[in-house]
Amino acid sequence: MRPEEALRLFVGDIDAGDAIDAVDPIDAGGAAAPGRPAGVERAAAAPARTPLARLTPGAEFDLPDAAAAHVKVRRLQPGAALRLFDGVSGEDWPAQVLVISRTGVRVRLAEAPVAAAAAELPVAVALAFGMPANERVDALVEKATELGVAALWPLMSERSVLRLAGERAERRRAHWQAVAAAACEQCGRARMPRVHAVQPLHAWLQARRDERDAGAEHERSAGRGGAGDPGTVGAAQSRWLLSTAADAPPLAAVAAGAAVAAGAAAAAVTAVAAAGGARHAKSQRTSAGGDRRILVLSGPEGGFEPAEIEAARAAGFMAVSLGPRVLRADTAPLAALAWVAVALGGAEARGQGQGHPQPEPKSGA
Repeated sequence: MRPEEALRLFVGDIDAGDAIDAVDPIDAGGAAAPGRPAGVERAAAAPARTPLARLTPGAEFDLPDAAAAHVKVRRLQPGAALRLFDGVSGEDWPAQVLVISRTGVRVRLAEAPVAAAAAELPVAVALAFGMPANERVDALVEKATELGVAALWPLMSERSVLRLAGERAERRRAHWQAVAAAACEQCGRARMPRVHAVQPLHAWLQARRDERDAGAEHERSAGRGGAGDPGTVGAAQSRWLLSTAADAPPLAAVAAGAAVAAGAAAAAVTAVAAAGGARHAKSQRTSAGGDRRILVLSGPEGGFEPAEIEAARAAGFMAVSLGPRVLRADTAPLAALAWVAVALGGAEARGQGQGHPQPEPKSGA
């Protein structure tokens, strides 16, 4: 079996979650958002995910239960090749099955990781959605992960059919996180998107408004000023509300604008990496506008109430249209993600193909 055909398995910690900062407009060192409503998360404050297995060269360990079960279902034998990932490092580790027993599966890692498939979008795209019926959330999480989403926020609005709270809400969140992990195994992503806790829409929007205000103040104090686009927090984040309003601009045009910035950033980062090494790439990406992040808000069955739409606008969301057809609550956000993924993916490819040599792969690739 060739390495690229080896079974990919997630060996990270589903429950701990990842500190994905896909919706926070303030970089490290920025001011904290004031007046955050009780019980509302801030992505940057989440604990880092700790892998269940320590991925180090040559390590031997037992696979987590879910991964071990997958090996047994596939009827693999000792000596079979695997590729393991923890959802955090962005790397795949070749591994070999040593022992398969009733109690577990023991494996040994290779001496170096390999570069995972280039499956991440050049811009972090987070999705907040009014929860549709329960089984539809599973499919939504799975497909959004395949399309490259960086974080997911399940929300309860006035018209939401699904209502969750307490332990039941946490069980569903953990289940959806496991769905995202399985989707990563299938689609080749080595970074798992975080599924946030279920929250009421009004509290979540207030937290985003606080972040927006704090971000604008942070930019003013840094001398960068603020952007005039109502869907943009400074130069860091665009916020889009999927809408059926007749005056909403088409998402295709808005996504194309984001793609232009992403393409320029990709070209700049590629040139810097080729000339001076990868350690300067992040600062160049920031100065070129490549750290723009996109937050998409989509409604439940029946859409948002007028007051909820106004609250979203007050939190910096710009209405965008997917066209004349009215899409289901679980279809609209996937259509938006597909548009953005195609636009940003093409921009990145064009930016990296403008005559600049590609950066060298990591050691062991």
